[in-house]
Amino acid sequence: MMTLTLAIENRKSRIENGSERGVALIAVMWIVAILTVLASEFIYSMQLEIRISRNWSDQVSAFYAAKAGLENAIIVLKEDQAMTGENAGMTAAGGYDGLDESWAQEITGELNNSTYQTVVTDEAAKINVNTTDQEILTKAIAYCMGDSDETTEEEITSQAQTLAAAIIEKRPYRTVAEMAKATDMTPELLYGESALPSDSVVEEEVNDEEGGQSIPLITITTVYSAEKNATSDGGNRANINSGDAQQIQQAINPEGQEIITQQEAQAIVDYGNEQGNNQQGQQGQQGQGRGNGQQPQGDPDQGGGQPGGGQSSQSGYTGIGQLLDAPAISQQTFDSISGSITVDNDEDNRNMTNINSADASELEDLDGIDSGIAESIVNYRNQNQFGSIEDIRQVKVVSIDDMKTIA
Repeated sequence: MMTLTLAIENRKSRIENGSERGVALIAVMWIVAILTVLASEFIYSMQLEIRISRNWSDQVSAFYAAKAGLENAIIVLKEDQAMTGENAGMTAAGGYDGLDESWAQEITGELNNSTYQTVVTDEAAKINVNTTDQEILTKAIAYCMGDSDETTEEEITSQAQTLAAAIIEKRPYRTVAEMAKATDMTPELLYGESALPSDSVVEEEVNDEEGGQSIPLITITTVYSAEKNATSDGGNRANINSGDAQQIQQAINPEGQEIITQQEAQAIVDYGNEQGNNQQGQQGQQGQGRGNGQQPQGDPDQGGGQPGGGQSSQSGYTGIGQLLDAPAISQQTFDSISGSITVDNDEDNRNMTNINSADASELEDLDGIDSGIAESIVNYRNQNQFGSIEDIRQVKVVSIDDMKTIA
């Protein structure tokens, strides 16, 4: 009896030990599975980070390679301009620009294991679709259509006239690709055969015809003006150094759209005047230095000495990029409103306008601030609270997005 009892107890002990080992094995398997998943996720994350890092590095390299290609092309053009200037003194006709010159050839180079290819095109030699008349545009379209056995010359001219009228109706264009909006414009005509799929039947038909499409319309047209002081649609550009606020506003704002308001245009004029006064003050100090024994710069016979030489001094903006520095609140406007604005909520300032909390309508009640400047103030303080009333002059009149249109 005792032997049987011991045998049963030993069997129970073995069963219990076996169950514990089974539970432990399952627990170990779960832990191994979890660690495997975590390790896989970690490896995937590391691979993803490496790809992102590599893509960012390639993007930076490509950007600077493209910039190097641009700067290289500028150098080639400057060298060609210098040679043209020298030739101008030797020949009656002066220098020339032709496709046999170095600037017209493909410029290649390498920077940080990234290669670039730069092509310089003469936009002034193309047809400006924003300014050309319908007759010239019709001839250009007919030329790009080419000859066809199935279409007579009269039919091609008629189609070209219709398309030219449709293109002129949609003017002005900001890019030549926008001509695709014109009625009856086709990708084949605008972009050429490359716009067709490689297995297209139409492409095979065009390739088989000797008198097929001559050249894509996009390669002989442009939206850029050859005149430096004329817009792409033939209008006059606004001179921010000599124009008044009304002229600048009318020139900058396209029809039916308001880029800048009247007060913003006035802020541009005021900043130009401030810049001019600063430059004249610096020239006055230089003139005093010359009076103390320093030699004047320039040839006195050519009016090089200031202020007695007769050469006009520079004033205002030296480039349109300075528009990004123009404050929305001029010094004159700030002086007139400085006693009416505050950045504190004290009881002593309850009758003043808090530029950190006032809405746009309250800001418009201040002298020299209209809806455009008020909106600029609100947008600025959403990112930067004003620490003092002087900080309001940090608000700029022209944003980056506005500059894209203004330029």
